[in-house]
Amino acid sequence: MSNSAEEPSAQPTMSSRELNKSVVYIDRSSNRILDANPAAAHLLKTDQAALLNTDWAELFFNLQSDNPLVQAIQAGVSTHLPPTLVTLRSRAEIAISGFVLPLPYQGRPALKLSLRELMTDQVRELIAKIDGSDTIAVLGVDQLAYGADWTVHSTALLMMDLRSSVLEIVRAQDIVSMPLGASLTIVLRETGSDAALDITKALLSHIRSIPPKHGSIAANACVRIGITQKGKNQSALAALLEANGALSSVQSTSQLERIRVAGVGDTRFIAGNLSYTDGIFGGGQFGKGYTRYLNQLKKLFSETEKPQSRSLRNILFLTLKQNGVLKMAIYRRNSEDNFNLAIAGESTETGQQVIAEAQLPKILLARLAGLTPDQLVDNNFIQVALNSQWVYPIVYEKECIGFLFLQVIESNDLDVARFSLDMEAIRYISREVLRLPGWRTASNTVKAKTRSVANSEPDTTVEQGYVGDNMEGAVDQATFLAKVDMPLAIIGPRGTGKMYVAKVVHQIFGGAPDMLVVIDCREFRNRSEAIVRIASELSEAEGKTLVFKSPHLMKLDAQEKLARQLATRTLAGVSPPQYLPNAKFVALFPDRLEYLHKHAGLSERLASVFAGYPINVPPIRDRKHAVLRWAHKILSQECADRGRRVQGFTPDAEQAMLLHDWHGNISEMRQRIASALDNTHNDWITPIDLGIYGGISIAETYSPSSFLEAAGEQTNDQTEYSPTVLQELDSALGEAVNNVVVGDTAKPLGAWLVDELVLAVRARYPGDLRSAAQFMHTKPRNFDRWMAKIDMRERDRLSSAAWREPRRLLKSWVREASIPSESPQESMQEILMAHLENHSATISVRTRAKIIGVSIPTYQKRYEKYKKKV
Repeated sequence: MSNSAEEPSAQPTMSSRELNKSVVYIDRSSNRILDANPAAAHLLKTDQAALLNTDWAELFFNLQSDNPLVQAIQAGVSTHLPPTLVTLRSRAEIAISGFVLPLPYQGRPALKLSLRELMTDQVRELIAKIDGSDTIAVLGVDQLAYGADWTVHSTALLMMDLRSSVLEIVRAQDIVSMPLGASLTIVLRETGSDAALDITKALLSHIRSIPPKHGSIAANACVRIGITQKGKNQSALAALLEANGALSSVQSTSQLERIRVAGVGDTRFIAGNLSYTDGIFGGGQFGKGYTRYLNQLKKLFSETEKPQSRSLRNILFLTLKQNGVLKMAIYRRNSEDNFNLAIAGESTETGQQVIAEAQLPKILLARLAGLTPDQLVDNNFIQVALNSQWVYPIVYEKECIGFLFLQVIESNDLDVARFSLDMEAIRYISREVLRLPGWRTASNTVKAKTRSVANSEPDTTVEQGYVGDNMEGAVDQATFLAKVDMPLAIIGPRGTGKMYVAKVVHQIFGGAPDMLVVIDCREFRNRSEAIVRIASELSEAEGKTLVFKSPHLMKLDAQEKLARQLATRTLAGVSPPQYLPNAKFVALFPDRLEYLHKHAGLSERLASVFAGYPINVPPIRDRKHAVLRWAHKILSQECADRGRRVQGFTPDAEQAMLLHDWHGNISEMRQRIASALDNTHNDWITPIDLGIYGGISIAETYSPSSFLEAAGEQTNDQTEYSPTVLQELDSALGEAVNNVVVGDTAKPLGAWLVDELVLAVRARYPGDLRSAAQFMHTKPRNFDRWMAKIDMRERDRLSSAAWREPRRLLKSWVREASIPSESPQESMQEILMAHLENHSATISVRTRAKIIGVSIPTYQKRYEKYKKKV
């Protein structure tokens, strides 16, 4: 670059090299480049000579007018250039930031443009993990007032605690980056923008308790998130910049103040703004060594690693392998507020080895005599010997539980590369070291953080799957009517616990546990099968309780014959006439009898038989006080079945369960909890694990009305709409198709749908392939042929977050449905095809065939058949 008369002639060599990196001078009148240095030519991927006298805008491809670079140059004022994506003439995308400075150049009005590329090792590693259907969320902290009581080290500690809290709630397949500045990135695998919005709301709710633990300054800070879903033709870098831009936007536009009087604290906030101005791109380039050490620590404590890999010895040896490290020691606090050596080691020419305490530097051993936890807790590090020996406190919950000692090569030469422990690494080790065997028991003065669980000792004295829930009087009513000689109807939506009430009736009636007979009327293929089975059960019913599930689904004459026998108390077709045996007769109905008579085929005579004193079981959403008791009981049972130990539900999960509609009632609750346990290995169940996020907030909690408040409230006689399982499944499949189309992933949803259908039918008829084949309208031998491919696709199905809800609803539909009149396989694929038809304008036939999971000719045949049927 040619020298300018206006610029200083002498500058320090190193500063000159750094400040003049990628510098371009632009003439303000003509927008042409006056000069550029070799670094700028390298950044812009062009020849240095070719830059001169070129219009600066011609260096880029398709540069839009709203691009920050365009706006900054057109403004012509001194400004910071935020992280920006530009496309070069070679079509290569680069992310840049820098400064624009009005500065005369060779006597002409000019702009000095200082640029730096943002593709650091950390960013490069992150974008390599982003796939087509992922959603990127960038979390940032702002409004931090920097000063003597809050420094960049304080921010580093806060961000590591926030990262640990985020890891508690995200799914196992999601990615959480290490913090960079005051930001960190979360990659939500296979998650649409709507679901990502729910998840990030749950995240903010979950982590809100972390900043106040770091003092008043952090308590007044704001945690915000910017999210975006990677587009079809969008690069991972562009998506990351878009999410980072969303974070910057919300940080700069969400301030409530419009007028502010200058105060002494303003400079503290100005200094604090520097930590989050560039978001995830503000961390700078730490070097590969720093990144490698943090990644090795993460891998060491990863859940996927073997438990024995997580040990103090491995932390020691990992650190000793770093460049320039000579000795390291880990001390833990004892019950007398002193420190005992846990392990020590040194690096030699032959490798790393464990050493005794006496082999540590004498200056450290001398300092140990007067070293107390209080001296360490308020310091980020203590220098034991100049430029070569440091003590780093291990702090947890504002208590010093130990410290790390590090000795490196002694040198005053800044060019000698030596390893040093960063605050992020120290915080990471501090949080993870308590999980190691024996550490907590040795540190008696530090109590492990515990969280209370409501009803941690659930009622285990009742029937499997149930708690002490009176069901708004349904249990009391069943207890009384069990002693009355009359048929009983138990009415309630799916999954409310009607069978439990029937078991209460049977118990009060005095029947033995094996004398409860369930007659599932959905399984009858025709009238004769129903009549024969019912006649057989009635003739042998002495001392039993016969429970008829959904008798309105039988043929009309079968219903009439059952009603006649129950009404006259005599057996049909028996000569001479015989009275019915002494038995209890119970029918389970999904809705009011008058509704089923009008709309669902229930005969008037059968309805009148059971209409005496129907027992109504309300949905779980109408008895909020029982939601958490059911949830904790089901969790304890499911954990016992799996041999797992889980602490309980997070407060946000409990709040979300209280606010959830529970259309599937207790059955849905069990399915969600079981699925959560199958898909997470965390100690706490979160709203994300349960798949329910809506309505989570700090203010919203369930508070029942008092008697006087309830008496004054207006009642609404209108029945609340509750979708059927098939309607919910239809909606969930539509959302899954939309996620696949938007993410441009073309996953075989049609094949997955058939897989889940086959597995659900086999679960409904365990060991009975004949009945399973009747339900599927196929031959029994086909199941063995299907299972091989089903097993091959299992991993992809189970790892897809977007498929979790359709899988749950399909299982629920199969469990509750009567034997369909046509192939359920074809019915389900028609639903899927209808949703694909809505996207026919945006996706090709080839893509639609991939989503259905068939070849193009097969898809076209099925499509023609579907169109004729529609």
